[in-house]
Amino acid sequence: MQRGQWYTIPQLEDLALTVIAPDEDDLVVREYVYDGGYHQYPEWRFRRQVKNAVQPFRDEGHPAEYEGGQGNPGSRYRIPQDCELGVEDLEQLTPEQMCQIVGSEQPNIPHFSNDGWGAEQFVLNYYVENGFLGMNVRSRNLGFDLLIHTAVSDVSDGSNYLFVEVKSCSNGRTRPLLTEFEWAAARRYGNQYRVVCVDNWNGEYGELVELEHPVSEMDFTEIQQTSYRLHR
Repeated sequence: MQRGQWYTIPQLEDLALTVIAPDEDDLVVREYVYDGGYHQYPEWRFRRQVKNAVQPFRDEGHPAEYEGGQGNPGSRYRIPQDCELGVEDLEQLTPEQMCQIVGSEQPNIPHFSNDGWGAEQFVLNYYVENGFLGMNVRSRNLGFDLLIHTAVSDVSDGSNYLFVEVKSCSNGRTRPLLTEFEWAAARRYGNQYRVVCVDNWNGEYGELVELEHPVSEMDFTEIQQTSYRLHR
């Protein structure tokens, strides 16, 4: 962890994946999990291990700081700047240096290399192979990655489009996290908006799961994050 930076549990899971490539035992789905009255749901053993790792942060006298109730998905943790734990600047470390710090044998390279673009093109090719046309519009910041329509549809009619947001994970099942902008797009386009998860993405292939009604038919948790703009 980088000193002075707040981390939610999903962010700590992502950080752990930089130096750990979960094996089959780690990806076993526990049948039942109960977290402090907040949620009851199946969970990978790997995710429980991450939560167990930060459990001591709540002990009296531990130098780390935390906010939020135990089990609350919005809880977050921080190592103070003046603490010997953690590192000063994670971005300055190579994957190999990170592994050396935590005693891991080798970095989880697929996790580092997943910038999202390859998975998006994989999904785009899937639609094309199934008779659709489309383009990648991720750089336009529209709240979705792919603009899809059928080959015979009237492209001037907005109701003929699908608006597809792609989420991918290199290790197991994707837990899609939508930004506020993406969530607004999902509400705006309704049944035309899709979230396509690419599970176990290896840079060339992954398992596709299409979520057709993410706003109206899926449970979700709103995560509050605080940011600070510096004026210069």
